[in-house]
Amino acid sequence: MTADAATPRNRRNVLMYYWRGEGPLWQVFWLWGVLGSWILFALFALAMRQLGLSWPLFLASAAIMIPYTGWILTSVWQCAHNLKGHYFWSNAARFLTGIWSLNVGVVGGFLLIKLISG
Repeated sequence: MTADAATPRNRRNVLMYYWRGEGPLWQVFWLWGVLGSWILFALFALAMRQLGLSWPLFLASAAIMIPYTGWILTSVWQCAHNLKGHYFWSNAARFLTGIWSLNVGVVGGFLLIKLISG
């Protein structure tokens, strides 16, 4: 049996695994959501500190953050179904991820206004 044959179909593509709601909520929320967003924020903050706010940096960060935010929002929403009997925590994860995604939009909007206004 090859290594590929031993891998379950749904685990081959990690992004789709969570997108379809097949993974544990804690993994997608804490590892991909919280830790992942902290890492991205640190990278963007470091780049902005070194290079200053510019159109190329803004567009690059938007090109990463928009799909990432859509993926994490959908994945947390879908994986919340896996937390049977724990409605508070599944709904809390959905709510917090929704608020976080709104925050991404607001911060992006303020950065856009700053770029436009010069």
